[in-house]
Amino acid sequence: MMKIECFQARIGAFLTPLPRYTMLLALLAAPLGCGEISLGGGSTNEPVPTGTVVAQGSFTSVASGKTVTGAVSVYVNTSGTFIVRLQGLNAPTESGLFVRGVVGAQTYDQALRYTTGNQNYTFSSVPTGSTWAQVKIYSAPKVLDYGLAALTQVNPTP
Repeated sequence: MMKIECFQARIGAFLTPLPRYTMLLALLAAPLGCGEISLGGGSTNEPVPTGTVVAQGSFTSVASGKTVTGAVSVYVNTSGTFIVRLQGLNAPTESGLFVRGVVGAQTYDQALRYTTGNQNYTFSSVPTGSTWAQVKIYSAPKVLDYGLAALTQVNPTP
């Protein structure tokens, strides 16, 4: 089925009298089912965050058939908030991927917004003074790490 026919078929079911919010939801959801909007893919080039780099490393692929490349820097800003910067990331294009920070025995997850490019993730719930050990690209659907960056401490965490 061509994409326009798919879209028309999905919207056609919602052309009966329905509350406006339902029709709006249908208009927004129809492109997802027709392959027009992909989740978890794309590229970005976010600016380098301000703060001090406290740890850094490079990704190594750890899952068979899943390549993850790029560099990781962990920044801490003046308020003590940690920002994980993924530089030159290239990860598999699929839904359900997370940036997972390993800090001591704790893990902290945020949904991966883009599978390529330079991007920043703010981890405000990580306690000030924590030492970051690893950053992973983790697949929740497969319960599997795709890439791992073992971090080297470069500045003491304030």
